[in-house]
Amino acid sequence: MIEANQNTLQTTRESSILPYSLTVKGASAHFGFAPPTIYGWISKGRLRRGVHFIKVAGKPLIIREAFIDWMRKEDGYGSADQG
Repeated sequence: MIEANQNTLQTTRESSILPYSLTVKGASAHFGFAPPTIYGWISKGRLRRGVHFIKVAGKPLIIREAFIDWMRKEDGYGSADQG
């Protein structure tokens, strides 16, 4: 019974990644950045693997919430300097 629960948790965890991840093309359409811009951020290390994106079959999948957090930090949204 415990084993079945662990398998269910694993399946739930894996399936929960997909709705919150976007291909570079999908992120481009969703956020309005050109795909070469996003690929550039990846290649320059501004977007970090395992933090902002994962790779599946050799292609990056943008982690939506991490990308949004990154954009907020890049914009200075929520920083102490803002009044």
